[in-house]
Amino acid sequence: MGDMIHVEIKSKEFGRIATQNAKNVILQKIREEERSVIYNQYYEKEKDVVTGVVQRYVGKNISINLGKADAMLTENEQVKGEVFKPTERIKVYIVEVKNTPKGPRINVSRTHPELVKRLFESEVTEIKDGTVEIKSIAREAGSRTKIAVWSNNPNVDAVG
Repeated sequence: MGDMIHVEIKSKEFGRIATQNAKNVILQKIREEERSVIYNQYYEKEKDVVTGVVQRYVGKNISINLGKADAMLTENEQVKGEVFKPTERIKVYIVEVKNTPKGPRINVSRTHPELVKRLFESEVTEIKDGTVEIKSIAREAGSRTKIAVWSNNPNVDAVG
């Protein structure tokens, strides 16, 4: 168990078809491993905000390039009235990453309340360092957002 056995294989004994099959199997395994690596990379970013580039409209859905993978921003996850141009950079919230036979499927959102929370965590230093805590978010995407904040530090006015 765990030993390596080296067997010399004379490649001239294989025909053209066997060689082609071996090549196809190797390429297939490489593609599967690449899909697995991409899935794991984006699965770790699930429930987080990433920046992507708008590629094209597919019906009413938007295809977004996240770097190594593409994501689909469905119509119900878009903010009403927002229009994006191809090559425009936008921030999206990764809702879910699914592993499918065709590769990872990444569902993203611009309407999810957690998008606002993650944006505030990255932009407001008091929230980032824990001085101010976001307790609750109520959101009507595209029109208004209300955030309930709290601080256990009496010297910090969480609202102001």
